[in-house]
This record gives sequence, C-alpha cells and structure tokens, in this order.
Amino acid sequence: MSGGVTPYTYSVEVIDGGASGCDIVIGSSTGVISGKVTDSTNRGLRFTVTDANGAIVYKTTSVMPYNWGMTNYSSVTQSTALIEGVAGSATLRASFDNVPDGLPIGAKWYTAGNMESATDAPTGVSIGAKSTGVYSGSSLIEDITYNTTATTHAGEYFAATTAGEGGRFVATTGTGATKANKLVVSRVKELGSQDGALTAGTNYTVLYTLITANLVTGFNFGVKWYTDSNYDTERESPPTGVTASVTLSEGKFQLVVGTDASADTYYFAVTYGPAAARVVTPARGTLVIGTL
Repeated sequence: MSGGVTPYTYSVEVIDGGASGCDIVIGSSTGVISGKVTDSTNRGLRFTVTDANGAIVYKTTSVMPYNWGMTNYSSVTQSTALIEGVAGSATLRASFDNVPDGLPIGAKWYTAGNMESATDAPTGVSIGAKSTGVYSGSSLIEDITYNTTATTHAGEYFAATTAGEGGRFVATTGTGATKANKLVVSRVKELGSQDGALTAGTNYTVLYTLITANLVTGFNFGVKWYTDSNYDTERESPPTGVTASVTLSEGKFQLVVGTDASADTYYFAVTYGPAAARVVTPARGTLVIGTL
C-alpha cells in the first residue's frame, strides 16, 4: 500500500498478509508523520516515507504494532507553575494509542497552538524524565517533564509530544487552535512596599504592587514566611494574626492583618501555582507592624 501528501509519499509492507484500514498522515509542510498506522486485521507493518526526490526521510527499522499511533494530550493544565527567572519543572500529559512503553519521547515546538509553523525550543527549556507509562485500555498515558532554567522568559509555548524512531510521530490535542498543548512560564516579580503604616491591634488589608504576566487560569497566590531578610530560613508557622488569604486585584497583592497580630517586621515571599504545589517566586517583601 502507498500514498502520501505532496511532496512526501509512503509505502507500507504488511508482514502477515494484506492490509486493511492503513492510514498514514504526513504534514505537507514539515514532513512530520502526525497520524497513525492502523491495520484492523491486527497484522504488523513496516513503512517508509520518501520526499519528492526519492530520498528516505523516515523508515521503520522494526515491525510496528498493528495500531501504532497516537491521539491526544489529555486536557490537563501543567502540573505546577513555571516562573521566569527561577529554574523549575512541570509535567504535561500525553496519551498514545496502542503504543508500547519505552519508546523514545521528545517534543516539537510551534509558534501557535494550530501547529502550522514550527519553531526552536524556548530558551532554557528541555525535556526531562518521563513517568513509567500507565495503560488505560489501549492508550498509554505518559507524564512528560519539562524543565526550565533562570534564562527562560515568561510566555506561552506550544509543544507536541513526539514518540518513536526519530521523533517523527507527533501527538496532537485535536483540531484548530488547540492542536498543540501549552506550556506557560509566568512572570511574578518586583513586589513593592506596603501601602501605608500599620499599627498592632488594627484590622487592615495591606496592599503591595506586584508585576505579573502570563498567569494560568486556576492557579493562585500564597505566602511563604521567613525568619529574616536573607529569605533562606522558613518560619515554622505564619505570624499570628496574619491571614494567609492572598489575592491579586488590579495589580495589587493583598495581605489581611487581624487585631491579634504582634508588632514586628515580617519577611515573606509570594508563591504561585496550584494550591497543592505552589512555587516560590522572586517577589519578596516585608510586612511592618508598628506599635501605638
């Protein structure tokens, strides 16, 4: 069986007899094989992809399973926040149809979610370890770790997981603008001073300016408290009377202080991410409570 999309063509060798339902999809602009090879009679397949000049651009070196291919990323947000200026790691999930565990995993990067234009990997972003695959029916579920460095800029980056020889098989999320999954690096920095003097025994909502960009829907803010201005030793517990009810409104970061808070200078860092896995950001501040 043969076929293709200009300028690429493919040919398929069926190991155990005639093929049924064989379908290979090849990206016309990139040469990326993005569909699946299927044979409803459960026979093994080998196949070769060539360009317009007859040069081989991809060739399997072993017999592929009868329904080798991949479908979608699960519709899940990255596991935790990635912050500009801070090295970090987050996972995205890929789901592959009828693919054996242990295949090499990688990523292809695009300028937008529609996967129409390929691009280089973002600065400082790399693929780390993948989890051991877990099967759900015929689908192999993989959690892929993406690592960032302090040089990675805030932004939205679009990636598709690849698998197999040469990384030419690409998992997509569906159609239109959401074919590729989105990796978000957020900016949370430059916390200003508190907005006014505060005395012990007074209820007060303290406001700080905070620069943010590329925030993730569903992620939120928190606070980690420290013993001094070096921000290297975490307090065993938050200051008494300072409520860890933190919101961001119109560029203002808010802390709620109760009447039982003691006069002192308190040091904190803003954290950001899902409630169970917030990360410490470069935004550091002080809360000064004076005496009457």
